[in-house]
Amino acid sequence: MSLSARLPWWSKIAAKLVLARLPVGYGVWKRLGLFQHGRMESPDYALGVARKHLGRVDFGRRSEGFVALELGPGDSVAAGVVMRSLGAAATHLVDAGRFAREDLQTYRELFRILDLDPALVEPEPTSFSSLLDRFSIDYQTDGLKSLRTIPDASVDLIWSNAVYEHIRLAEVEATTTELRRILRPDGVCSHTIDLKDHLGGGANHLRVPERVWESETFASSGFYTNRLRRLELVSIFERCGFRVEIHTERRWQKMPVRQSRLEWRFRDLPADELMISDLEVVLHPA
Repeated sequence: MSLSARLPWWSKIAAKLVLARLPVGYGVWKRLGLFQHGRMESPDYALGVARKHLGRVDFGRRSEGFVALELGPGDSVAAGVVMRSLGAAATHLVDAGRFAREDLQTYRELFRILDLDPALVEPEPTSFSSLLDRFSIDYQTDGLKSLRTIPDASVDLIWSNAVYEHIRLAEVEATTTELRRILRPDGVCSHTIDLKDHLGGGANHLRVPERVWESETFASSGFYTNRLRRLELVSIFERCGFRVEIHTERRWQKMPVRQSRLEWRFRDLPADELMISDLEVVLHPA
């Protein structure tokens, strides 16, 4: 068992609260494996994620050069390159900060494994901005404000991979409303949502009082999730104009924390709801 696995959950919170306030850039923390925005730098992983989301949905303009949007691309714009190879005419990548690596070496291996039109990679892009232009990638890094700049009914496919849980609780409904606004009437969304804590994969985040958990101190320290459960997420999706299809649910065999030890908001939820650890949903305009 690793040292991290042996540490109590509260000590991980304390450590991240301290580390997040040190004058150290994100790149250093990423290299140390302490803070990381996903795994999309890996070409095989990026291709697998894109194929997974495309494989579970259908939409009107799939064969005509569709427009895609990934919410939370993380450390790479690889999703835009992959989507172009899979038929997208353009891809919006919307994140809460400028986290993507901009050195072209990050993307050369991806060019190699994808069956790309030679016109896209010959000659090879010479800068990050030329890469974005070549693959028709719109990379925006101001979260909800960025979503609000995208025209109504202009996107065919929206997807996210372990991102929805990181949206601030106060912004989840507004974000979902924007996704519905920009989605075409025959478009579709596919979201993979991790309901576990980001302290070790349990449910210890459900112990912390709401006012503490939602404080700016906690929310900016690298372990925040909005703690929404399946019923709450489905309710938000429906209120925002979506028809919800539960594609996959994964559950713990046994609840990792006694329900009596949870913050009051979660104590009265059905045990069946609390047992859900991961959720994959497909959303259609209602």
